[in-house]
Amino acid sequence: ENLAAIEALDNIHVENFLGNGYTFMCFNCKKPQLNDVRVRQALMYALDREAFIKVQYGEGLASIGMAPISPSSWAFPESSELNAYKFDMEKAGKLMDEAGWKMGADGFRYKDGKKFHINWIIYTDVSWPSTLSGMAADTWKQLGVELEVELMDFDTVVSRTFDATPEGRTFDIYTMGFSLSIDPDPTGALFDDDASQTGGFNASGYKNPAAMELVRKGKNEFDTAKRASIYKEWAKIMNTEIPHAIIAYRSEIWGINNRVKGMELGTYSTWIQRLKDITIE
Repeated sequence: ENLAAIEALDNIHVENFLGNGYTFMCFNCKKPQLNDVRVRQALMYALDREAFIKVQYGEGLASIGMAPISPSSWAFPESSELNAYKFDMEKAGKLMDEAGWKMGADGFRYKDGKKFHINWIIYTDVSWPSTLSGMAADTWKQLGVELEVELMDFDTVVSRTFDATPEGRTFDIYTMGFSLSIDPDPTGALFDDDASQTGGFNASGYKNPAAMELVRKGKNEFDTAKRASIYKEWAKIMNTEIPHAIIAYRSEIWGINNRVKGMELGTYSTWIQRLKDITIE
């Protein structure tokens, strides 16, 4: 709605570019029902993110997330090398079957006599987590998943994820947004083994020695081309393992008065960085 209003004004032009960050859904990989990658993949296939983006953001204002690196980055793999997890209920069902979660007569899946039940903690400070979980509640029920959605404020989500002890992280799924730096190195971010303790961003509990070795190599390499190759391989692992499912890359929208010159914005070009070049007629 804001974009349409801005575009209708003659004295303003619009800068619409990819933001340097993403929205994500974190799985608690220590939970028995989520430590199998096939289950996490099934839940992704059963989540219609294309429909979510159209409902939440609108055309041209977000795109499907596939890896925890900005698509504008020199370290982003070719899209053809990544799985977009397009909505596919049949594939989702097969993966759940392969993981041993069989459909029961009551419409829910069971394994070793235990029903597949997960909880998703949602903060209500913004609308998109509720939109996403609401859509998941519908399609995941068709998959045979019993989903419990808990609504709370942002600080409570933080207290139950990042700020909780590894043993005290009782959530199954939480949702949040994350901003990236210019450099693609994920050290200290969502995917770092060292960030899985209390106060760290890696609340998933996911650990992969091969992936962390790639991260270390990337951080110690000075050749940009070699670093790009390393991070692309790491991104492919994260795209397959999905401890944190990248939901969407969002656009940044700026309305700029035509009298303002030199304010050329982009993913890695903020208005603060451009300030020395800006003039007003």
